[in-house]
Amino acid sequence: MKKNNVIRIFALVLALMLMLAALSACGGKKSGSPADDAGNGDATEATESGAAEVAGAEETWGNITLLIPEGMTLKGGSLIDEDDPNVLSVTLDENETHYIMVNVVEEETAKTSIDTTKEMNASSDPEDVTVDAGGVTWTGVAYKYAGMSDCFQLYGNVNGKTVLVSGGWFAYNDPTT
Repeated sequence: MKKNNVIRIFALVLALMLMLAALSACGGKKSGSPADDAGNGDATEATESGAAEVAGAEETWGNITLLIPEGMTLKGGSLIDEDDPNVLSVTLDENETHYIMVNVVEEETAKTSIDTTKEMNASSDPEDVTVDAGGVTWTGVAYKYAGMSDCFQLYGNVNGKTVLVSGGWFAYNDPTT
């Protein structure tokens, strides 16, 4: 039970961190975002304090609880193991090309994954990213896949667990993320 609480706290902290990073970096929602392209509209709304709240519902898969934004779908497990309780994806479209993936992994695995991503996308000038939020430092890379779509990988340590978050067609600072 304690493990689920840690994951829930992490999910909340991550959602808040990414929302705040998006608002401070962009000053709000980008026009032409994947949510607009898919006809789902903006998944955030401003509060009186100026912070954005994500409209959606909290869902649990295995060891991870996450707020799933409206218009997006949770898919548990991985391509290799559909029952893996330490992996989930949040997808915007049926083809799963617009996704955010959350993995509970070993720290070395997260670092290796980020290094490999940098090497594979060297031609798109990947950018090292560090974001502090909720007392957690998230470190990773942001890049454009095929020079077109925003992608990222970030990892952080929450209560002794390393969580790797990846996004395809979403920037790390996008309000949807």
